[in-house]
Amino acid sequence: MSHNQLTIRRVLASIRAESGGLIEHLRTLQPFQWIVNPGNTGDGLIVAGTREMFRQAGLDFRQVPRDGVQPDLPVVYGGGGAWCETFGIAATIVTEAAAISPYVLVLPSTFEACRLRQVQHLPHLYLYGRDQHSVTIARDMGFAAEYSPDPAFWTPPPRPAACGGSGTLAAFRRDRIGTEIPLEPEAQQADTSRDLSREGDHTSDDWLLQQVCRYDCVHTDRLHVAIAATLSGRDTVLYPNGHNYHKSRELYHSTLTHFPNCRMAKGET
Repeated sequence: MSHNQLTIRRVLASIRAESGGLIEHLRTLQPFQWIVNPGNTGDGLIVAGTREMFRQAGLDFRQVPRDGVQPDLPVVYGGGGAWCETFGIAATIVTEAAAISPYVLVLPSTFEACRLRQVQHLPHLYLYGRDQHSVTIARDMGFAAEYSPDPAFWTPPPRPAACGGSGTLAAFRRDRIGTEIPLEPEAQQADTSRDLSREGDHTSDDWLLQQVCRYDCVHTDRLHVAIAATLSGRDTVLYPNGHNYHKSRELYHSTLTHFPNCRMAKGET
């Protein structure tokens, strides 16, 4: 194991330790129902990490579909980024769950005020933000909210022997929250250009880890492509989202900034 990989694992252990408050909160809700956040391969990494966190903590839960909520048990939902203006299914699912369950906890997510307004009337709702800015937004609106790292950081990193790729991957969004800053020359001349997040869904588990291991450098505005590449020891360059969406920038400052192999793109303000 190289010094860099040792450093990555030390940082990862420190980040996971910050989940302690969330885990203790979950213990008080046992047994609980877990609804995963539907979405792309990035959500798959969140699901894989969340399941591993639950396993290591020895939590008593069962996974249920959104239409399978039972009225006598708390619901744990998410987490993810579907609380933004562009993607807002989380507020709908939480509203449905709160109509049946006595208590709903939202796992670490990125929040925008426009979506939180949709659930502001719900009782017995507790939020965890995966960045401090999201926590501030939620608290300013009167929600009970705390910080905890993105559960994707609980996904077991690949073995070093499984990551022997070379070349540069450019993995960029093609929607309205794609980055608006110029790509660095290395990204413009990348060996491969693939939007990995669109090549699967939330059932993809740790597929992203396997894909990024094919390269030694990754440029992306996809947050969980960046997390996967960072955990895999790839040189990772994260670009901010466009449309004034704070997701990638704020999560970088909360967690990814501590890894020696991840940085924000040049020109990011």
